[in-house]
Amino acid sequence: MKMARPRNLVVVGGGGRGAVEALCLLLDDLPVPMSARILVAIEDPLQTVESMRAALQGHTRLTVSMAQDGDVVPPECVCLAPQDQHLAIGPDFRVMLQRGDLIHGKRPAADVLFSSAAQHFGNQVIGVILSGGKEDGVAGFRDIHAAGGLRLIQSPSTATNPGMPLWGTLEDHPDLLCAPQEMGPLLGHLLRGDALF
Repeated sequence: MKMARPRNLVVVGGGGRGAVEALCLLLDDLPVPMSARILVAIEDPLQTVESMRAALQGHTRLTVSMAQDGDVVPPECVCLAPQDQHLAIGPDFRVMLQRGDLIHGKRPAADVLFSSAAQHFGNQVIGVILSGGKEDGVAGFRDIHAAGGLRLIQSPSTATNPGMPLWGTLEDHPDLLCAPQEMGPLLGHLLRGDALF
């Protein structure tokens, strides 16, 4: 299947236990500079947002920061959801934080982030499901697909917690299933507008 996108993309990721380690591998091989914004909702009770930020910053030259309500996410930034708040992205790349109900037992939930990105950025969105538990991300992936975006899932065999990748694979067939270290180069090709087969 041929996949090519304009250069200015919104990459949204979700996960739980094991997702930070997977995201580190993704960032290791993500080409920079790049024009995309990366927003991530990870719900891992064993890690604080600051510990996640520090871990990720050691693997990239992009700026890694915690989302602040109302801020505009600049290019070349990895924006992390705060603990116990849902992260959504609105028009003009503006952050919207929501307390909201737990979704699949999670807050932040990938579904909120995925669905908001699909609503406002359509086929500019690349959704990524990483290691984590339960079916969070499936409904948001369907919204991304309906809007013409792309969906990547970490191979369950490479995930510390394969629940989210398995649910995503079974319930909403992804465009690509791959190990996290393969995702960085793949996203680089998409950012350049390369056609992938």
